[in-house]
Amino acid sequence: MNVNWDGLWYRIFGMTSWHGIAMGFWVGMVIVALVVVGMNIVEWNFKKFDPEKHKQEEHEKLMKEHELQKKHDELREKHADLYK
Repeated sequence: MNVNWDGLWYRIFGMTSWHGIAMGFWVGMVIVALVVVGMNIVEWNFKKFDPEKHKQEEHEKLMKEHELQKKHDELREKHADLYK
């Protein structure tokens, strides 16, 4: 199936070029502009990376793991007879 894009464009808009440049170029420019705007929106919504906050979060995570390990070891010692 072949589509006559020029004919279709002419039926919808009444012209096949604007400022002497074919409509395919302008459609491509609109698509590129929409992609650029979309990429910027995605990037603007990223959180800014804060190394100090990251260090603090990692420290808290390690401390929680350490506390859980200590509790596990205490329970294991308390109930050592169950593990024999």
